[in-house]
Amino acid sequence: MLCSSLASPGWDQPPPPLPCPPFHLTVVLFVCLFVCLFVFLNKSPRADPGASWSLSCTTARWAGSLGCWGGGQDQLRVRRMQRAPGLNWGAGCCPGGPGLGGAAPGRRRRLRPVSVSVRDRGSRGGLSGRCGPAGRRGRAGSGGAAGSAARPGSAPLGSPRPGSARSRHPPGPGSAAGGAPPRWGSGRTRRPEFRFPAGTGPGPGPGMELRGYQREAVAPALRGRNSIIWLPTGAGKTRAAVHVCRRHLESRRGGRVAVLVNKVHLVDQHAKKEFHVLQDAFKVTAISGDSHHKSFFACVAKQSDVVICTAQILQNALVSGEEDVHVELTDFSLLVIDECHHTHKEGVYNKIMLNYLQRKLSGQQGLPQVLGLTASPGTGGATSFEGAVEHILQICANLDIEKIMSAQEEVQHLQSHVPQPRKQYDLCQERAQDPFGEQLKKMMEQIQQYMEMPGLPQDFGTQIYEQRIMELEKRENRMSLQALARDRRYENPRLGKLEEILQEHFQPPGTARGIVFTKTRQSAHSLLSWLQDTATLCGQHIRAAVLTGAGYSNQTKHMTQNEQQDVIKLFREGALNLLFSTSVAEEGLDIPECNIVVRYGLMTNEIAMVQARGRARAENSVYSVLAKANSREVSRELLNENLVELMERAIRAVQAMPEQDYSLKIRDLQEAAVASWLMKEARISERRQLHDPDDVYFYCVNCNVAVCRGSDIRTVEGMHHVNINPNFRVYYRVSGKIQFQRTFKDWEPGCRIMCSECSQDWGMEMIYRQVKLPILCIKNFVVETPAEKRRYKKWSAVTFPVKEFDYLEYCSSTHGQSF
Repeated sequence: MLCSSLASPGWDQPPPPLPCPPFHLTVVLFVCLFVCLFVFLNKSPRADPGASWSLSCTTARWAGSLGCWGGGQDQLRVRRMQRAPGLNWGAGCCPGGPGLGGAAPGRRRRLRPVSVSVRDRGSRGGLSGRCGPAGRRGRAGSGGAAGSAARPGSAPLGSPRPGSARSRHPPGPGSAAGGAPPRWGSGRTRRPEFRFPAGTGPGPGPGMELRGYQREAVAPALRGRNSIIWLPTGAGKTRAAVHVCRRHLESRRGGRVAVLVNKVHLVDQHAKKEFHVLQDAFKVTAISGDSHHKSFFACVAKQSDVVICTAQILQNALVSGEEDVHVELTDFSLLVIDECHHTHKEGVYNKIMLNYLQRKLSGQQGLPQVLGLTASPGTGGATSFEGAVEHILQICANLDIEKIMSAQEEVQHLQSHVPQPRKQYDLCQERAQDPFGEQLKKMMEQIQQYMEMPGLPQDFGTQIYEQRIMELEKRENRMSLQALARDRRYENPRLGKLEEILQEHFQPPGTARGIVFTKTRQSAHSLLSWLQDTATLCGQHIRAAVLTGAGYSNQTKHMTQNEQQDVIKLFREGALNLLFSTSVAEEGLDIPECNIVVRYGLMTNEIAMVQARGRARAENSVYSVLAKANSREVSRELLNENLVELMERAIRAVQAMPEQDYSLKIRDLQEAAVASWLMKEARISERRQLHDPDDVYFYCVNCNVAVCRGSDIRTVEGMHHVNINPNFRVYYRVSGKIQFQRTFKDWEPGCRIMCSECSQDWGMEMIYRQVKLPILCIKNFVVETPAEKRRYKKWSAVTFPVKEFDYLEYCSSTHGQSF
């Protein structure tokens, strides 16, 4: 009687007012309601605030059947949440069904997920619903069987419809309506969870269509397995990884992804060029050494869905004792490791993964899934098939990889999208005469003879002495050297060959795009100067620039990250069409397709060769090896070709290994790697205790003046080695202030410091909480212990313990303040 009264043929007309039900029926229904609530909450997987999603949705569903009491004086309040792209919302996806804004049968609407809460107006027990986009309203009273009868073609509340998302996918755990409760943490609301069986679920998302070979490569990763994506440069490895990240976050409750890169400039590149497509649904944060977020890594990471950072930032956070910085590997559910072939030896990738493996072998649960990306794992220096296989297996063991994925069924599809350049050897002969070089050798012999003379001046061997000698030699030989330099007969033959290559490929003028790889920054600048001075190339409309690394050099000016990005932007837009670059452009940088790539006298390994060759991706492109005939560079390039073939055979062999044999081998390699690492850490710890800091002396590497003891050294933030002795100030002087693009939490850079006696560079000052502290670079000193006197390249190799800097103790001892 009660239900039939609601089956009104006029859907748009409000139902007539109903008589109030008997009091005892009201009491019985409310008792049943609260019993169901109690049972539901006790079955919930976790009793956290996130359960309000399921509770509210269930309440709304029950309200649909109780809504026959009319009144409509209670209200369902809807809070819009973040968009979940790719999810087709139908009747089953909107927790309230058709009565709460569900789609019509056979239609799919893309709506925002909503959370529903009940607000009691304090009158009768009737409830009314409001859900869906602005302006789309339904009434909870229409949700039960009577509601279905009242509206022809509508499904009962909570039942799937043909064509709806819920009819295709079963509901995820924790929610009867197909959506899981949102995860609440760190003071922020997280989107509801949507789980999809393997191979189903939403598509790749906007701008995320994958090619056939990419879909083949990501298949194991989508099933949650640790894997390496091995595809050529330019084949879209990063795009495939973005797709895996999206599916991972959509299908995993509380998922969080860390994307690790090995170079600072790749952080912003990945964030802006690839992972930005995730920002419509997820919070993506880029953190590098140039970012102020680094000092609050833990806070930022826990408020983000995707964190893109340098591997060193994550490693520092893993070992940090500061609450704002420290994170655990278990805080992430997926690690994406770019250029994962660097996961070996002392690389920072390997340090992170050794931490991972140690936890795995000790039985810890909840470790993240690992996805590696590489174009060339290399052979690890092996020249035999067995050695190459062992290297590939070691890389897999270090990364805990279950499967190496490459294009096997989609090889032709890959080749059609990633054409290989034509390789050519442009060889030149040795100079018939080299008077310029002979003159330089003569100058060096004269300097050597002068050094062997008795009665050397007091400043012999110092930097000042060296500068005076160089000025003297330049004055005496400048005229003859300049005359030789202008004589075209004595020009470097490789420059003549490079001139021919550029003339050939920049025809018609200005239509090509190319990169010339060279060994050093100085040679890159010299080649640019040569190009600008070569008259025959002036009419080719070649617009060239230098692209080098951001590391500091005392010989040539280093490029900042912004300068690098500016050059790449101009190159991409066509304002520049030729780059003279060091190895910085070989790996990772998003550089557009080139018609010509030249290796100018370079001798590198097979990985660098593959990376450089991958830059020549334009149609009918050329990869040129420019070197002297019968030189070591040519021999190494030929060897690299054989090593690439060897690497490919080794990878195929590893892919074909029986699963059980592979797993046992990986386990053995992991146990050996962790044991070796623990032994090495123990040796380092023991070595750090070999000598008393008071018995260790530091000398300037240039003038050999004793400047401090080991007991004067402290570490700031576990990495910066500073001298806290106030008397140390008399041994050095300062130059201009150092400018960094990055900012730091507790300190800022000061001036560069150098020896007051010989001007040898020692390091820099840091201003730490208003206190000036000199940071010492260990390679600029000779360290004397009771056992030996030697130089070190890294502070980690010294044989005495170094205490952490105590700020309060320092202020108390130097300024007389009591704390």
